[in-house]
Amino acid sequence: MDTIYQELVEALEERKQVCLCVITESAGSVPRRAGSKMLVYADGETSGSVGGGTLEMEVINEAHQAMKTGKTKFLDYSMNPKDGHAVGVCGGWVKVYIEPQLEQATLLILGAGHVGLALLKIASLMDYRIILQDDRENALENVELPKGVEFILCDIADLPKKVQISQRTCIVGLTRDAQLDIDGFPALLETDFAYFGSIGSRNRWAHTKKHMLERGVSQEKADRIKSPIGLDIRGVTPDEIAISILAEIIQVLNTK
Repeated sequence: MDTIYQELVEALEERKQVCLCVITESAGSVPRRAGSKMLVYADGETSGSVGGGTLEMEVINEAHQAMKTGKTKFLDYSMNPKDGHAVGVCGGWVKVYIEPQLEQATLLILGAGHVGLALLKIASLMDYRIILQDDRENALENVELPKGVEFILCDIADLPKKVQISQRTCIVGLTRDAQLDIDGFPALLETDFAYFGSIGSRNRWAHTKKHMLERGVSQEKADRIKSPIGLDIRGVTPDEIAISILAEIIQVLNTK
């Protein structure tokens, strides 16, 4: 197996955001031929090469853009100095395929109550990384978690130190008490998440938001939290509410 593919598999297993770049066609004098590969990581690191110099810098920039949009690209590069947009002077040309490898979407569930357990049960049927948080040591007594679900025992405010939260992370606040939200949500609002919803009545959310603003959370950041949570399907039972939440998350991720 090509070592680039081995490295790609390792990166995906470690949930690193990465982009695969491959020269699919080449002609004339070029530094790298068809089949040459390079990995571009979100943190700026690279592995392999598609030619070096200006060509490689152009591909790296396009790879970073692709990781933001999630879209693949086919790009043509001329190395003929007579062309106005040449990226070299060798005289040939290459076609490069750029494929962003989107990290698995993460569902971060705050609270191991009835709705939280219903949500992870339903979500476990789909391709999500599921993390359940609760601050109570006995939260999972007599509860068997679905295979692959991760449990973190900590306060909500400590989660950014324990979980990498990215634009593929959906945060679902299903806590038992508004004070837990007031104390814990501000730390999560400093992260770059895809979705953040909070369960409860409009009065509970108004109370929570008011106290967060008093603690210095900006209006702009507080407004990123969706409450009431979920699509309005008139759900009543924990399973119905969980389905409405998951439907909203699917809608958000697919729209992004």
